Amino acid sequence: MTENYDVILIGGGASGLMCAACLYAENPSLKVLMLEKKPRVGKKLLTTGNGRCNLINLKAGACDYFSDDIEKLESVFARVPVSKVLNFFKEDLGLETTEVGDLVYPATFRASSVLDCLRLFPKNLKVITQKVESVTKDGKSYTVNNSYVSPKIVFACGGASAPSTGSDGKIYSLLKKLSVDCVTDKIIPVLTPLKSPDKDIRILSGQRIRCNASLGSKAEEGELQFTDYGVSGIMAMQLSREFANISGTGKDTSLHVDLMPSYNLEEKAKRISELNDKFQDRTPEDRLVGILSKPLASVVIKRAGGDMGRVPEIINDFKININGTLGFDHSQVTRGGIKLSELSENLELESNKGIYICGELVNVDGPCGGFNLYWAWASAMICAKGCLADGV
Repeated sequence: MTENYDVILIGGGASGLMCAACLYAENPSLKVLMLEKKPRVGKKLLTTGNGRCNLINLKAGACDYFSDDIEKLESVFARVPVSKVLNFFKEDLGLETTEVGDLVYPATFRASSVLDCLRLFPKNLKVITQKVESVTKDGKSYTVNNSYVSPKIVFACGGASAPSTGSDGKIYSLLKKLSVDCVTDKIIPVLTPLKSPDKDIRILSGQRIRCNASLGSKAEEGELQFTDYGVSGIMAMQLSREFANISGTGKDTSLHVDLMPSYNLEEKAKRISELNDKFQDRTPEDRLVGILSKPLASVVIKRAGGDMGRVPEIINDFKININGTLGFDHSQVTRGGIKLSELSENLELESNKGIYICGELVNVDGPCGGFNLYWAWASAMICAKGCLADGV
C-alpha cells in the first residue's frame, strides 16, 4: 500500500520546517509529508547560537558565502532578502525578534521558540520519524521507501556536519543515483575547531585570550581558546573556512596570532623593555603577568629561548601550526554537496524535475553569525515557491 502526497519533505531541520511553513501559508489544503530520521524534528536547530538561535544576519549577502555558483546565489537572496524572511517569521509565524548589532535573535533568546513557531504553524503537515532508504522515479512521480508517493520531493536533510543531530551525509549517495553529476567531488567540514601538532599548545589547554589572528589570506579578531588538540572558539571556526580552502595546496596553513593587538611591534618592544627594567628582580615569566596569563607567558619565554629581546616578536606573531580540524562531528556546516549550478532558479534539479534541494545539502556555506541559517530559510522559501509554481 502506498500513500499519495502533494509534497514530500525529506528532513525536519531548519530548511525543511521553513519549507513546510511556506507551503502551508500559500496553500493550506496541500497534503504534505515530512520524513525525519531522528525521534523529533529540529534537533540541530536547537543547538544553534549555543541554544539562543542567531537566526539571521542583517548584512548577509552573496559575497559572504562560498559556492560553485555565486551568480545564482545572488539571485536567491535578491528574491528572498533578509527583510522578507524576518517579516515571515513575525507576521506568519508570530515570532518576535531582537537585534544585537547585525545579529537577529528570537526575543526570548531561546532556539526552542523558533522551533515551536515553525513546527506548530503548518496544520497540514504529517510528520513520520523514519529514515529515507530509497527514492525511485515512476513516470512523473517519486516513491519514497516504497510507501510514499508524490510528484514533488524536497530534500532538506542537511549535509554531513553534526551527524549526531541526524545529518550524516549518507543522502548524497542516494541523490547521485537520481543525478550522477550533481554532487561536488569533495565534502568538507567547515566552521570547526583546528588541530595543532605543537606540544606547547597542549600545555595551554583551557586558556583563553582576546587577540587578532590570521590564516592564509583571512584575518579575525576575538577570543581564542587553547585546547588539548589545538584551538577553538568562533575565531578558530571562522578561520577553518580558509584552512579548507588552502589545505593541500602547499600554502602556509599556520595560524599567526597577535597576542597584544592594541600595540604595534615597536610599542610592544618598548613596553616589554619597560617591564624588564622595572621588575628586574622577577623571573622573565613574572615580568609578563600583567600582559599574559602565566602559562602563556611561560610558553612565550620558552619560544624566545629565554631571550627577552625576542619576546616582542614572539608576542607579535605567535605561530601555531595547523594540521587539520576536528572534522564533521564538531563542525557547524558542510562545504560541498549538491552543486548550486545543477539546480534551476527554483532550486530544482535540472536533470530530474520535481526534485528540489535546499539548506546545507547545497554547496553553499557562510561564516558564523546567522549566515548559514539565512541560506536555510531563503532556499527553503524558494523551494516552496518552486513547488507551487510548478503545479502543486
